[in-house]
Amino acid sequence: MSQDRWTESGPVAEALGTFVAAVADAKFFLGRRVAEWSVGAPELESAVACAAVAQEELGHARVLYPLLADLPLRTPLAPLEREDGRAVVFCPEFLRQPWRSWLEAVVGLALVDTALTVALQAATSSAHEELARRACRIVEEERFHTVFAWGRVRALVSRLPADAGESLIATRLAQVLRWLSDATAGLGVLRAAGVVDATGDAVRERYLTQVRAQLEGLEVQIPEPVAAG
Repeated sequence: MSQDRWTESGPVAEALGTFVAAVADAKFFLGRRVAEWSVGAPELESAVACAAVAQEELGHARVLYPLLADLPLRTPLAPLEREDGRAVVFCPEFLRQPWRSWLEAVVGLALVDTALTVALQAATSSAHEELARRACRIVEEERFHTVFAWGRVRALVSRLPADAGESLIATRLAQVLRWLSDATAGLGVLRAAGVVDATGDAVRERYLTQVRAQLEGLEVQIPEPVAAG
């Protein structure tokens, strides 16, 4: 199979467009939400970290959006410059509204950021050279986000009653999984074309494995229907 199938109209180009748009849109909205906490975090260190994370997430979106311009999509997708910049956006629903608490902020960041990293890890050896190059760079930069976000989640949840953080984590995890299911629906086609190294089911299982590992040691259980995806 030709390695440039994404340059032709058809299933590969459409699946790649969906995947890139979903990741880029989620990063755009994640950056916006995290930026709001660069002045609202409970301590200066976290506020500075939020500013840095927000800047990187928005930068990642700007790096990914140009890939859409080169795809022969039936419905072209313009990059987002503002939150209402496109009639249809592809991100977990809770990213569309400001986060009301610090716990909601760090849980949202941890769960979404991990999903984005896992999704892009599937493209780090892509036959699409530009996607592979950008995915490798982004995954490398995400390491600090993981340490910061999950560290804050563990610190907060460990001080709360057993069920206080569990309900929020389960709700947000279900929402992220719904978005991730849509974002990775075409990965079977992309895997056959050498664009990614995994199917959607495999990416979602990788994601849940990482979430379980981060929650290990806390009194937080992922409900079985959620865990099954």
